[in-house]
Amino acid sequence: MTTILDIYNYIDGFAPFDTSMEFDNTGILIGDGKKEVKNVLLALDITGEVIEEAEDLGAELIITHHPAIFNGLKSISENDLVYRLIRADIAAISAHTNLDLSQTFGVNTVLAEKLGLKNAHFISGELPVVAGELKKPIFASEFESRVSHALDNKKVRSNAVKIDKMIKTVAVGGGACGEYGGIVADMNIDAFVTGELKHHEFLYLTEKNVLAIDAGHFYTENPVIEPLKQRLCEKFKDVGFYASKVCCSY
Repeated sequence: MTTILDIYNYIDGFAPFDTSMEFDNTGILIGDGKKEVKNVLLALDITGEVIEEAEDLGAELIITHHPAIFNGLKSISENDLVYRLIRADIAAISAHTNLDLSQTFGVNTVLAEKLGLKNAHFISGELPVVAGELKKPIFASEFESRVSHALDNKKVRSNAVKIDKMIKTVAVGGGACGEYGGIVADMNIDAFVTGELKHHEFLYLTEKNVLAIDAGHFYTENPVIEPLKQRLCEKFKDVGFYASKVCCSY
């Protein structure tokens, strides 16, 4: 028999929940840890569509990257996602910044591998940014195309046309990591791939001659879902794990 707590403890082994950033809300957010599970859905976010998907699968648990409960709740109505989960008796685990910061397996280690980086390593023990190297230097426009193809996103944004150098060293930060662009630039890294870049962040990185690629929040984080599912399948053979088919990109 596998319980929700068993799954929580296993994730805690490679992405310790106590390493989550101070602002975050991770762990078992809804449900009883002692409850047995037979079917589990993995998704980046909990949305109405994801809940419907879980209900169709007969899932007792949804594991997401983004927390089902993030800000403080002052009330819960029948239209709220939390209410729907409780009513459907579906538990929720969030592995958010702890999975971003995991040194062995997580959002950014998977993203680095997805983009073909070697010698990948975290630039700091406290920042969710991984740096590595391409096998050989390539043009900025070529690397932009590689990112687009690898992440299956045809709408990446970049400053490639303004970057006058070959790309060899690359930093990646899935999701909203644009704020770390300055640190990346100071490390003389050639390219920075993240999920959200603001206008002024693009301008700053361009002035520093750093290739900046905004590849989308969903597209830079969702790649972790399938390999996470595989890890869980290998560990808990009596449970069915399913990767959500819902695309939450905008």
